Amino acid sequence: MFHGGYLAADSDVLEIGSNRGAFLKELSPHVGSTLGVDPAENVVGVARRSGVETLCDYFDLSVAKRIAARSKPPSVFFARHCMAHNEFPQRMLEGVSHLLPDDGILVIENNYAAHMVRDSEFDQVYHEHMFYYSVTSLSELLRRSGLRIIDVVLTDLHGGSIVVFAVTADSRRSTAQTVPRLIDEERGTLSPSRIADFSSQASVIRDGLQSTIRKLSEAGNSLAAYGATAKGATLLNFCSLTARDITACADSTYIKQGRFIPGAGIPIIAEGTLFEAPPDYLLLTAWNYKDELIAKVRSAGARDVKFIIPIPSVEIVE
Repeated sequence: MFHGGYLAADSDVLEIGSNRGAFLKELSPHVGSTLGVDPAENVVGVARRSGVETLCDYFDLSVAKRIAARSKPPSVFFARHCMAHNEFPQRMLEGVSHLLPDDGILVIENNYAAHMVRDSEFDQVYHEHMFYYSVTSLSELLRRSGLRIIDVVLTDLHGGSIVVFAVTADSRRSTAQTVPRLIDEERGTLSPSRIADFSSQASVIRDGLQSTIRKLSEAGNSLAAYGATAKGATLLNFCSLTARDITACADSTYIKQGRFIPGAGIPIIAEGTLFEAPPDYLLLTAWNYKDELIAKVRSAGARDVKFIIPIPSVEIVE
């Protein structure tokens, strides 16, 4: 059952930033219809070949009008981890506002600024992230487009995310107490003093990680990293860690393998290569998936590898 009962067997679903259509493909048997919208030609091709109907475009008011002209409006919209990448989010919301019926729902999932500041997740800051959203800022942004938040769910994804449920301003749906409670909490979590602490704590983590890596290396230990992520590139570069410190970075994404971490110059290898000759220590640059990554390494037979968790504080897991 979808949270709040907002999704039904006859729901017509539109996903903004649908990528290769994996989410819609899983959802398709359980709803009335699905449609994806994504501007990247390569991933749209993948989605279409897998049977997911997808428009190749940036979702905005003009695209919304094209959709309205050819079919009935979707009743459920998803925008999952794409608003932070959108330079003009209000254009996207104009399109949603044009199509969304009064009994419809918009679901926005995004990294949560309050958790980012609270847990010193400075590696969330990179070129694709143009905005860092809170319930307070999303509420105001949605209001300007004739929409309002009625509920919020917190998740652990990406080190802490929010799932926001929004409706038209005229909708009769009531607002859950979660919304004003989180807005009230954000006055403290995102205060100027806490944001200043965020900056200073990033330096503490940097110094601690540099010291840990240096001591382990001087003691003759081999070190590699796991997760060639955008956040990993921020972490490694901010901490001035290069191929002199970290011999390689393993990643499951084949198009990254054989390349290098930008700035750090660390070669990216396949997971299988890592498992063939596991290092003494693995720096989990994809620390938000630490449980899954540790389990994967252990199941591959690398029982003696120790793990360095950089955030929210430097920790070694044996």
